[in-house]
Amino acid sequence: MKKYILMMLCVLWLCCLCSCSKNRTKGSSAAEPSINCEYGMKNFAVSGDKGYYFFCSNLFVFWDGNPEHVAMPICDRADCSHDQSKCPAYVSTSQEAKIFYYNGSLYVFGGAKQHDPVTQEVGYPLWKIAADGSSKEIAMVAKEEPYSYTIFKGVVYYEIQTEDVNGKMVCSVWSQPLDGGEEKEIFHSQYQNGGLAMIQGIGDLLYFKESGIDMSIDLEDPELDFENLDLNQVLYTYNPKTEELRSNPMNEEEDWTTIIRNVFNGEVYYNLWKSEEENAMWSKEIDGDGEVSWVGVPQFYVRAADPDYMYTTWMNHETDGTHEVKIFDHDGNVKQTISMRGTDRLDIVPATEEYVFGYFVEMTSEEEGDMYSSIVLLERDKIAEGKAEMITLFKR
Repeated sequence: MKKYILMMLCVLWLCCLCSCSKNRTKGSSAAEPSINCEYGMKNFAVSGDKGYYFFCSNLFVFWDGNPEHVAMPICDRADCSHDQSKCPAYVSTSQEAKIFYYNGSLYVFGGAKQHDPVTQEVGYPLWKIAADGSSKEIAMVAKEEPYSYTIFKGVVYYEIQTEDVNGKMVCSVWSQPLDGGEEKEIFHSQYQNGGLAMIQGIGDLLYFKESGIDMSIDLEDPELDFENLDLNQVLYTYNPKTEELRSNPMNEEEDWTTIIRNVFNGEVYYNLWKSEEENAMWSKEIDGDGEVSWVGVPQFYVRAADPDYMYTTWMNHETDGTHEVKIFDHDGNVKQTISMRGTDRLDIVPATEEYVFGYFVEMTSEEEGDMYSSIVLLERDKIAEGKAEMITLFKR
């Protein structure tokens, strides 16, 4: 229940701040653990040594980067249905997955509790899958189910949330090297409602978000005035080398809230928000001199940005039962609109100089209720003309 409250707090708060309306030269490529930097709950794409890996409906698939080729499961066993735990490419996950690529292997948390093969402790497993699909094993287990996690410079960082005897949320961030080193707590806080989210590694720093209210609330109360709640929003950075912890690193004023959106070509894109009139998007070089560049003012719920565009998510507040994903230039002009049925959704993220990746979920019909997930791409040079089409790489 507490985990549900935290999720609703984040969603409601983001909807409030993003309902308003209203370049730097591309930086050098930087090594990053993920393409879409894990904003929110999904991180479905990573780049590898020879192409790209996606996690689609519990299955790892590989794409070589050629738009004329489709993506294929990394398991090449002819007799495998790719839907059971014995398949090295399959991991059953209880949440929208975050995947990572490190030293030739893919990683994802998922499945029921297991025994750690080294310590024999029981916990929630982090799976290590060989990128060629040849093996699958448990890398480590977490004692509590991670609410959010990342793999950064050979270390897994994860957030866990429990309740104390008084019903308060106990939120903490833990680290454990993938080579089997010692588990260590690096952050700890308490709230009546809320917790931690959006943990990610960028450049030399680990980032994570704290959101909480130190009072009891009922989200089903029709008279709840969410905008006037004393909601604490803090972005922290942690330096693994010095173990230094900092708050609100992107701005000087404590009452401004920072939301990291994504990383693209050596730049981190983020919002600074103080009021509905000041929800601005900025960019900053990951390893640069600390200067920031203005990007624009999003008109809708923007998921990501790059030197050319700002991208909304599948969420839409229209009342006609449809969803629209809109792509804007930095002046706020709509360059492309993708319309969907109200039962469908599309998460998109700028991935390369040529392509935008998407995770598309569609329902065949409300009567049948069958859901299908697809990995799609859009060609960036066609977005400028409003003619980019979703090219399906894999559907399951």
